[in-house]
Amino acid sequence: DKDGLDPRLRDWFGDTGTAHLLAISGLHLAIVGFGLYRLLLFGLLWWPRLAQAGRPPAWAAAAALVLTWAYVVLVARSDATFRAALVMTLVLVGAVLARRATGLRSLGLAAIGLAIVDPHAPLGASFQLSFAAAGALVACQPALRSLDTWLSEPGRLEPRGLRVARWLLPGLAASVVTFAATAPLTLAWFGQLAPIGLLVNLVAVPLTALAVVPVGAGWLVLACVWPALAGLLAPLPEVAGDLLLGLVRGWAEVADAATQPAWPHLAGALGAAAVVLALVGRRGWPWAGVTAAACAVVVLAHGPATDALHVTFLDVGHGDAIVARLPGDRILLVDTGGSFRPDANRAIARTTLVPALTRLGVDRVDLLVISHAHLDHVGAAWQLPGRLPVREVWLPWCGTQAPPVRRLAAATLRRGGRVRMVHGGPRLHWGEVQLDLLWPEVDALRADGACRTSLNGGSVTLRLTYAGRRLLLTGDLEAESEAALVAADPAALRADVLKVGHHGSRTSSTSAFLDAVQPSLAVVPGRLAPGRMPPHQSVLARFQRRAIPTWVTGRDGALSLTIGADGRVRWWGHRDGSPRTLPADRVLRPP
Repeated sequence: DKDGLDPRLRDWFGDTGTAHLLAISGLHLAIVGFGLYRLLLFGLLWWPRLAQAGRPPAWAAAAALVLTWAYVVLVARSDATFRAALVMTLVLVGAVLARRATGLRSLGLAAIGLAIVDPHAPLGASFQLSFAAAGALVACQPALRSLDTWLSEPGRLEPRGLRVARWLLPGLAASVVTFAATAPLTLAWFGQLAPIGLLVNLVAVPLTALAVVPVGAGWLVLACVWPALAGLLAPLPEVAGDLLLGLVRGWAEVADAATQPAWPHLAGALGAAAVVLALVGRRGWPWAGVTAAACAVVVLAHGPATDALHVTFLDVGHGDAIVARLPGDRILLVDTGGSFRPDANRAIARTTLVPALTRLGVDRVDLLVISHAHLDHVGAAWQLPGRLPVREVWLPWCGTQAPPVRRLAAATLRRGGRVRMVHGGPRLHWGEVQLDLLWPEVDALRADGACRTSLNGGSVTLRLTYAGRRLLLTGDLEAESEAALVAADPAALRADVLKVGHHGSRTSSTSAFLDAVQPSLAVVPGRLAPGRMPPHQSVLARFQRRAIPTWVTGRDGALSLTIGADGRVRWWGHRDGSPRTLPADRVLRPP
C-alpha cells in the first residue's frame, strides 16, 4: 500500500534505481513462496514420524504451492506476481514429481503460458523488464559457478575470505547483470537511467528481502492471529521500512536525477536481448554483436533531423505545454500545464510532462517561457528543474509574486539557471529561427506596480519564424489584447500555425484577430467536453467557417509538426501517427 508514501520518495526511488522495490514483484513473491516451502520442509523434517513417512519435499512443495497461489489471489494480485507464481509453480511441481526444473526451461514455459493467456502481455514494460532481468540471472549462472570453482581452489583464499567472496560476488553479479539487461528497457519505457543503483541495490535488495518483506509479512500474519501481541510489536515493521526509506533518501540526496532521453521501444528490446545473449557465453556472442548493432542503428535513426524545426503540442488536459526543438538542437518549452488542485501538479509533472519530454529525446530545457501565472500554465513548472536542467526562464512582469511562479524561479536559480522578466519588443535569432516577443506591452505595469491588464490579457505572446513559416503562440490572450495587437501591426500576426488563445474560450479568438492571423492550422490545448469550460462551440465555429483545420488536444491527442529547411510543414497526431502535409495553396507566403 503506497497511498501514504510521500510523492518525493517515488522520485527518490527512481533516481536511486530502486523503484522496483515499490512493486509487489517476483522478488517479494519468491521470498514468501520459497520461504513457506523452506519452513514447511523444516517442520516436516523436524517431526521424526513425518520425516520418515513418504517424501517430505513433495508434501512441503505441494502445500507451499497452494499457499502461494492463495497469497497471489487474496493479497498480491498483479501481473508481476502472476508471472512469478507461474515460474514457482513449475519449480515446485518439479519438486512434487522429483524432477528438477531448470531456470531457462521454467522461464521459457512461463513466457509461453503468459503469451497464450494474454497475447498483448509481451508488449508491456512489466513483462519485458521481468524476463530481461530473470533471463540475465539465468544466463550468468554458468559463469558464476566457474568463478566459484576458481575461488575454491586450494590456496586461493583463506576460509573467511572465501565465505565473504561467496556472499558478496553473487549479490554484486545480480545487481550488475540485471542493471545491464534492464537499462535499455528503462530508457525506452520510462526515460530513466540510474547507474548509482548498482551500489544502492547491493544494500537495498538484501534489506528488503531479509527484513522489510519477512518482518512485514510475519507481522501481518500475527495481526490476524493475535492482534494484541501484534499491537505491541507494531514498531518492528516500521523500523524495517524506515531503514529502507532512510537508505534511499540518503543516496537520492547525492544522486542526480535519473531522467534521460528515451530510446525507441524497439531499441530497448534489442539492447536487452543483446545483454542476455552476451551473458550466455561464446555461443551467444555473435548474436549479441548483431543485436547490439541493430540497437545502435535504431537509436541513431530515431534522432530528429537537425535542419528542421520540431514542435509538439502536448496533451496535458486543460492546460498549455508546447515543446520546440530548434535546428542546432536547442530546446524551447512554452508553459508546462498544471492543475488548480495543488496535489495534482506534481502528478502532472511526473506522469505526463517529464515522460513526454523524455519521449521526445529532451535531456534539458534551454529556454522555458511561462506565458502567465495561472496554474494551468505554470502549475507543474516548479517540478521541472529537479528532473531536467533548465538553463533560462522567461516570465511576464505581471503575476511574478504568485506562489507557483516564485517556486519555479527559486528552483531554477537554486540549480544554476537564470530568470528574466520579459515584455514585447525583443527579437532573438537562434540560428536560423527567429523568435519575436509580441506581447505584453513595455508598460505592462502601472507606476504603483499593478498590472494594466488581467493575467490572461498580459500573456507572453511569441512568434517563431523558420524557413518562411510562422507559428503564433498566444497563451491565454483575450479580446482586448488581441485588438491592441491588430491595431498595432496586423501583418505581424500572420502565421501558418496558431496556438488558439485561452483554450478556445469565447473571450479570445475574435473575428478581427483571426482575419489578421489567417492560420492554415489551429491548435486548441484543452478538453472538448459539454459544459461551461472551453473550447466553446461558438469559437470552434469561427474556425469552421474559415475552413481552418482545428486540432483539440483533449480530443485528438498530442500534435507534432515539423518545418523542414525547404519550408515544408508536416503534422501528425500521437494517437493515429499518420503524417500530414499542409496544402500548398492554404499556406501564407511571407512578404
